[in-house]
Amino acid sequence: AGGCVVRVAVGGRDVTLASQGGGRSYSLAFRPDFTVRCGARSLVFDAKYQVDESGDGARAPRDAVVKMHAYRDAIDGVEAAWAIFPGDVSEGWDAPDGGAVGACALRPGGGGGEGLATLVAQFLRGCDGPGEGINSWR
Repeated sequence: AGGCVVRVAVGGRDVTLASQGGGRSYSLAFRPDFTVRCGARSLVFDAKYQVDESGDGARAPRDAVVKMHAYRDAIDGVEAAWAIFPGDVSEGWDAPDGGAVGACALRPGGGGGEGLATLVAQFLRGCDGPGEGINSWR
């Protein structure tokens, strides 16, 4: 049922890393694969194993992005939600309130880790105060 929880200090801030940490919503329980928490704010990631190759490049399927909207909009404190998938085209969309949803391409042995590292670094920089979060995923 529960996952692993690790607490670390990053730049003087307490950061929690949780697998299968879940989140409270006003309706259903949600369990993204991985959550990074800093204060009351969270960044969630969920692995998806399909790709959409109908256009140019292997992108995350539409339902993966829809699920990220569900996580971001329903779980208290989630600032951004990202699907991690085995494709080659990362995409993200900035929310009007400063958060984001998206899909980060990450292939085992094939790269993409720098995009994931950038997302986490942006989120952690945003822990300094309101209005400093992931307001542009690019």
